[in-house]
Amino acid sequence: MRAMLSLRPLASSALALLGLAATLGVARTAHAGAEMTISQPMTFGDDILLDTLTIESTGVLNVKSVRGKGKGRIRIAASTIIIKSGGKISATGAGSLGVNGADGSADAPGGGGKYPMTPGRPGGGGGYFGVGASGASDTCMPFADAGGGVAFAMPTFLLPILGSGGGAANVAAPGTAGGDGGGIIEIEAANIQFDGTIEARGTSPAVVSGVARGGGSGGFVAILATHLTGAGTITVGGGDGTAAPGNGGSIPATNGGGGAGGVILVKALDVAMEIQKNFDVKGGATGACTLLAAADGMANVDVSDATFCVDADGDKHPSTACGGDDCDDSRVDINPEIKEICNGIDDNCVGGIDEGVSICPAGQTCGQIGTKTTCIDTSDAGSDAGAEVDAGAPPDHIAFESGCAFEGDGGGWGALATAAFGALALGARRRRTARSTRIGR
Repeated sequence: MRAMLSLRPLASSALALLGLAATLGVARTAHAGAEMTISQPMTFGDDILLDTLTIESTGVLNVKSVRGKGKGRIRIAASTIIIKSGGKISATGAGSLGVNGADGSADAPGGGGKYPMTPGRPGGGGGYFGVGASGASDTCMPFADAGGGVAFAMPTFLLPILGSGGGAANVAAPGTAGGDGGGIIEIEAANIQFDGTIEARGTSPAVVSGVARGGGSGGFVAILATHLTGAGTITVGGGDGTAAPGNGGSIPATNGGGGAGGVILVKALDVAMEIQKNFDVKGGATGACTLLAAADGMANVDVSDATFCVDADGDKHPSTACGGDDCDDSRVDINPEIKEICNGIDDNCVGGIDEGVSICPAGQTCGQIGTKTTCIDTSDAGSDAGAEVDAGAPPDHIAFESGCAFEGDGGGWGALATAAFGALALGARRRRTARSTRIGR
């Protein structure tokens, strides 16, 4: 299956990288150029753009679920991602919902597990790349009215799709909904050291009032990387349907349908063999019926393109980590086409910082104001505080030092702001003088 598809379109442009988030209704949290370390469970509802992301052995990056009013999906783009053993990125149960007293929800008609019309029967499992399993009797005979969801995910079209919800149990009780589907995780980075877990599984709902519910289907995980090393595990397995005992009377024992397995797509120059051994796309079990499990999903690893290089920030300049020319692949405003400015950063990736005589206007030089690197008047260079301000003799004279307080050349908005502040200060001095005169009387 190696040559089944190419993931290159996912990395081909800023539209593919960040515009996809808007298409899917997902906002982007830009932490460009920054580093983030996660050492405890944290939940994210927005896409993340970073220089370096580290997930410690105690850290969990949870994707905000649809049930929790999130979108159930996340895109993480970075220059370097490190997921340590024990660390996790999870979208398990983040996808389409199981619904009380109804078929499971899905991104395509018929994708959710079925809610049976016959009282006492279990729900079917959610469908995805393959079909979900039907709910079954205690002798493992599938029920026609408790069918699994249809197969609908088409990964060759490169469409990330949420996992489907399982069908509800038909019983007069609260909380009959089937399991929720897995969410969507998309990761793009030049270097990924991966020894933890990435998961987007469907959930396995418990028995309710003696009747089983259908499992949710697995979701979608896509990884674009130059080097994917380590021995981590990626799982998009479907949720299990449970074996239900019945109520010992009018409701017999049954088995809930398992959810279908999801999809794993990886494109890279090289992928550690241990990681490929640790893919899980299995369909969920149908209670105790070992021969009625839901359909498995699919996993595809493409290392066929020897020229492949990651462009995590989508600025059409691949990372230097794979032979490209982008020295910070987490920022669209840093690459060889960008003009160097006075900001303490190598904007144009030539290996220097704030180089060039024309990065500041005439009469100014690149320097520091506190912790900020910016253009300042040449006469102020070497002084963080700028030139001394002449307060004058109250109340008729007040002066402000131009150039430092406002960015730019001192004209335009800078001049307007100076005049406004001067007028306010003059008014305040005159009011104080007037009050003093009245008090003196």
